[in-house]
Amino acid sequence: MRHIIILLLTLTIASCAPTFQLKQTGHSSMWNSYSVVTSEYINELKTDKSVMWTQDGPILERVEFWAPISDGEKLPFVFPAGNEERAGTFRSDMTPEEIVELVRNGFSLTPATPTFIGNLQPASFGNREGYLIDLNLSSKEGSDFKGNLLFATINGKLMAVFFAARETHYYEERRPYFDSVVQSIKVSGDA
Repeated sequence: MRHIIILLLTLTIASCAPTFQLKQTGHSSMWNSYSVVTSEYINELKTDKSVMWTQDGPILERVEFWAPISDGEKLPFVFPAGNEERAGTFRSDMTPEEIVELVRNGFSLTPATPTFIGNLQPASFGNREGYLIDLNLSSKEGSDFKGNLLFATINGKLMAVFFAARETHYYEERRPYFDSVVQSIKVSGDA
């Protein structure tokens, strides 16, 4: 009887956890703020703070669409206990350089160690002015990741698309997909 109760509790907990769904090709709306297009079938995981797309699994590569971040909110990182209080918050009047520092500070409080965050450059977020930065992250297990973060402040909110992939093979293999997703962004209300 004890084993049956444990099994039922496990199944109940597992049914409440978010799970990946297979997403068809086509348009997706992100929080009624902007839309993007996936040109391939992709695994999708939705939470209240982000939408993740991955072809090969999140420990190998992923594209994350962060929910719009308002004044006073923190970036959607998963912080170890005690670190969330130390994380900075977004302000709509932040300069792009200040946003880079906010990202650097946020990553430094996660299990992934930032080894490089920089190379700030102008980039389009749909037809809006945005910025792109390069990131290199390292896990305690010795996995190295390369990535990019595209961001823009639109209507006082920070919009961001984060791409990370294992440095060997996956970054170069999946970067064209990230680029195609970024090029497909259409900000809501824009013609």
